[in-house]
Amino acid sequence: MIDINYFGLIRAFANQLFLTFEYLRQYPTFLGLEFSYGISESYCHKLFCKMRAILAKVVGLKNSEALKYQGVKTVIAEVTAQPIERPKKDQERYYNGLKKTHH
Repeated sequence: MIDINYFGLIRAFANQLFLTFEYLRQYPTFLGLEFSYGISESYCHKLFCKMRAILAKVVGLKNSEALKYQGVKTVIAEVTAQPIERPKKDQERYYNGLKKTHH
């Protein structure tokens, strides 16, 4: 007979693996992972570091940093300003100072 806590451990370990794989695949912030998994940001980081070391041992890597993607040569980021719809009332609360910049 298998204890029910055993299944809880398997599920917890699977969630830790998913968290690690998601971070390695998409590189979100730990704040984003906090919302996804319902745990604190610092605990997300702690789990990721622990699971990264375990994965490195399983795969046979000497250094867990080797799990990072090293083939990136160029990163392009779009940083253009996007217009934001603002309400007709109380516009001064949303004023960003960009309009009427001529002197």
